[in-house]
Amino acid sequence: MPIFTGDDDSASLTGQLQTWLRLKDGYGQSVVQPIAQATDGAGWSNETYKISFSRSPDAPQETYILRIPPKGESLLRDYDVKLQYDTMKALEGIQGYPVVRGKWFEGDTSHIGRPFFLMEYAEGTSAADKPIYYNAGWVADATDEQRAHMWTSTVDTIARLAPIDWEARGLGSYTWPDRNRSCIDQNLEHWEQIYDWGATFFPGTPLPKVVVDLRDWLRANLPREDAVAFNWGDARFANMIFRDFEPVALLDWELAMVGDPEIDITFFLFADRHLQLLAGNGGPLPELKGFLTEADTLARYERLRNVKVKNANFYWLFNAYRIYGVRQRIAGLSVKWKILDLPAALRLREVPTLESDVRRRMEMKPSDIWET
Repeated sequence: MPIFTGDDDSASLTGQLQTWLRLKDGYGQSVVQPIAQATDGAGWSNETYKISFSRSPDAPQETYILRIPPKGESLLRDYDVKLQYDTMKALEGIQGYPVVRGKWFEGDTSHIGRPFFLMEYAEGTSAADKPIYYNAGWVADATDEQRAHMWTSTVDTIARLAPIDWEARGLGSYTWPDRNRSCIDQNLEHWEQIYDWGATFFPGTPLPKVVVDLRDWLRANLPREDAVAFNWGDARFANMIFRDFEPVALLDWELAMVGDPEIDITFFLFADRHLQLLAGNGGPLPELKGFLTEADTLARYERLRNVKVKNANFYWLFNAYRIYGVRQRIAGLSVKWKILDLPAALRLREVPTLESDVRRRMEMKPSDIWET
């Protein structure tokens, strides 16, 4: 299980939710079944439960996913559960973009002690981080053709988000505050502040040199933004529900942002490569035939959107910088909660499996595509 899970008593939480649900019109006699954790091997920043209930003892059951922000210190600096819910609602109904529909948001913390929301339960399977899908599980066991379809259908789905009119859909709150500066400039500053916030767990310890070098490289190579779009920010297999090797539900909008649409497609490439490196753990890298190369993936994305990807390497490295920041926070919380000692946490913070790729890419141009 992920380390960021709730410590609520499930029986008490079930009872509290039943009391809350009976206040809803038509649910006065509802019966809530015991809730259960819905994540195993994915999900790091919130508590996620599967909840089933009926409107009355004799009525059929309805099943949803319950999302609750973490209790106490969390993985993310800013955790706006209402914004996550509103984002999903704003994206509902986009042709070819399977966003899970929200059912209810509850902002009154008197019911269970925190705000929460319910969203549709989507039948299917996720490619979990634990065990890494390169090493075991249904993806590793699939045929080459099935994995190829999984990859290309995911790329197609990511490509469909970029053209949406995000402001018209009520997502204007994602606009960066300074309209005289580029989105990427402000986004990079945002993550620099997250580094400062996460570094409080390691007083007197400098940032890993690779992180400092990467930050300096990004600052020295800020690209011109020819397009601005709404970005999911966390486009990876673990945040998708698949049926027949095709994404049918997109989850987790905590890292959504506005910026160059290349952020999403390069994050997808980065996230897969990062997990491949972790799966190899410093040794020979496992391969999964059927997955497209970076060059072929970006070529498909360009055809689908009728655009030219201009800064693939820059945004891959920007996404690496973001994940270094997340890993620093994981390392810090692991020390605080006595999961790791300080030396082990410092190694986790450095993400040693990633450094070779990052340094090789910093020798490339911002526009280059990884050919290896």
